[in-house]
Parts: sequence; C-alpha cells; structure tokens
Amino acid sequence: MSIIKIRSGSYIDLANPKIEDINFASLVHGISEEGRYANQVQYRRCSVAEHSILVSYLVKNDKARLLGLAHDLTEGVLRDLPSPLKKLLPDYEQIEDNLAEVIFKALKVKKTPDLFRTVKVADGEAYNLERFIFFKDEDKKQRKEAFKIVR
Repeated sequence: MSIIKIRSGSYIDLANPKIEDINFASLVHGISEEGRYANQVQYRRCSVAEHSILVSYLVKNDKARLLGLAHDLTEGVLRDLPSPLKKLLPDYEQIEDNLAEVIFKALKVKKTPDLFRTVKVADGEAYNLERFIFFKDEDKKQRKEAFKIVR
C-alpha cells in the first residue's frame, strides 16, 4: 500500500498523489521537524524548513524565491533522505518528482527550467554554507565567513 496519513488527517497516495490531498500546513510542519543530514550534524540541528528559507534567501531571481521555499516540501512526507541512500532506491526519485509536481500545482508555484536551475544553484550554495556551519571538521575561517552570510 502506498498511502500515508498526514498531520491534517488527510491521506496522500504516493503512487498517485492528487492536488486535493495536499495540505500546506502539514507539509510545513513536517519540514520544520525534519532534520537535515540524517541529524548527524556536530553543532546544532538544522531543519529542512531552515534550509528552505536559506535557499530562498540565496536565490538571485525574485521570481524563484517561492520555488526556493517550496523545493523540499516533499520531505515533509518523504523525509530528508541522504543522497547516497536516494541513489540506492531507484524508484525514489520518480516518487519524489511526482509528489513535487502535485505540491507545486496545489500551491501555484511556477517551476520553469530556468527558475529550477536558479534554485538548484542556491541549493548548492546553501549546502556549502551549512557544511561549514554544522560540521566541526571544516576550515574555521570559512566557517566564520559562512556565519556572516546567514546572519
């Protein structure tokens, strides 16, 4: 069975998600409670919601900011799986992409190839900043610079 009950009490069929099943508050709650990096950080925990806010802040195109905020909303249901694990699950990417498309339609978020590329660049920048903020073994000077950017 591919159906999950979400916080709002509604259900999402992961094999066939529908717009009417999307509950924004439930997704946001999910990403606010979901830790990045499998919760294996060495400093304070970073939630997927915090990461999404950082991505929207780093996006250079105002039209892409909402997509930056929404880009990981699927993780409110599917969890934040580390990339090495995602690569071992061949169906995962398709399930995530299908759910993302439905979420974007439900929230009326535009996802053009150009906007998506802009968000992917900001997502990579956020990853680099987070690496220096949340892991001890990174260069201390770069860590200080990363803190300046996010403050």
